[in-house]
Amino acid sequence: MAKTPPPASIESTAIPLRKRPSAERNGETWEVELLEAMLAFRKGDFTTRLPDGWTGVRGKVADAFNEVVGMSERRSREASRVSRVVGKE
Repeated sequence: MAKTPPPASIESTAIPLRKRPSAERNGETWEVELLEAMLAFRKGDFTTRLPDGWTGVRGKVADAFNEVVGMSERRSREASRVSRVVGKE
């Protein structure tokens, strides 16, 4: 069974998480906010994070997501640094 991509409207109209109120205050579900964060991360936006205030399973998902984004950001910076050093030598 082929997976269908998310509707274009979600990806094209997404407002960066750091520039908008929490999804819960807007009446959106936390899954929508998670999807938007994942789409931003897939595009290479390492500044996107999920809220720290979520509790329960949502909080654990948010913590894990934020940790993965942070690790990826550090890995990207280190790869850039190594590239510069090797390029000079």
